[in-house]
Amino acid sequence: MFSRKASLLVWVRVIRRFRQLCQKVGSQVCANVIASGFYPTSSRATGVAWALGVGRIGAFAGSFGGALMLSAGGSNAALYLILALPATLSGAGIFFAGARQARIPAASSGADVALDMPGAEMGS
Repeated sequence: MFSRKASLLVWVRVIRRFRQLCQKVGSQVCANVIASGFYPTSSRATGVAWALGVGRIGAFAGSFGGALMLSAGGSNAALYLILALPATLSGAGIFFAGARQARIPAASSGADVALDMPGAEMGS
């Protein structure tokens, strides 16, 4: 049987991992929202899809780079230190992009959006 201390450590790790997953999912959703604000309505889906595709390339390259570093004899601590820099830069970039987007006034109110859609007519 596990001791009380070992059982507590397992639960602490489970809670930590759950928190990390929630933060990762939340940051992905926020990145999609911020990316959608940079594109006009007519090409918004394409722009967000490209942003997601570039993110997937980064995920692949990061995993590949980490595997190369570990196979070359690097330690886990060194890997985390190296990976902290791009993660910090990405977080800062998303923060500043969101702050920039928040300062830009809305181009139109919600009532005007329907007028921009193809087939919508003004006097209905």
